[in-house]
Formats: sequence, structure tokens, C-alpha cells
Amino acid sequence: MKLKKATYNLYAFLVGKVVSSLGATVYGFVVSMYILQHTGSSLFFAINILISFLPRIITSPIVGVLADRYSRKNSSY
Repeated sequence: MKLKKATYNLYAFLVGKVVSSLGATVYGFVVSMYILQHTGSSLFFAINILISFLPRIITSPIVGVLADRYSRKNSSY
């Protein structure tokens, strides 16, 4: 029974993560399209897409290393 609940929680987390990431990506693209429509400048469109993905690109390797080094066994909660 405990394994079923853990599997359900894992699938619920994965589906939530996929929906959240997809929504954030679509939102960033739609905002860029809005800028393109109102300014007519493809340069501003490209800059906005770059700025929306840049924090994720920069922080992903750093956070990944920190998450790998952090030991959950020693945590107090």
C-alpha cells in the first residue's frame, strides 16, 4: 500500500512539474510575441526570449551541483 502511494505521489509531482514548466515556457513565448506584435522589432522579441531563459540556463548547473552535494540524511527536518 505504501509503494502505491509513493508511486502516485511521484507521478503527481512529475505531471505537475511538466505542466508548470510548459506553462512558464508558453507564457514567456507569448509575452515575446506580444512585444513583437506591438513593436514590430524582432530584436526585442529575441532579447525577451533570451532574458526569459537566461536565469534558468545560468542557475541550473550551480543548483544541480548543490543539490547533489546536499545530504538529506543529515537534515534536521
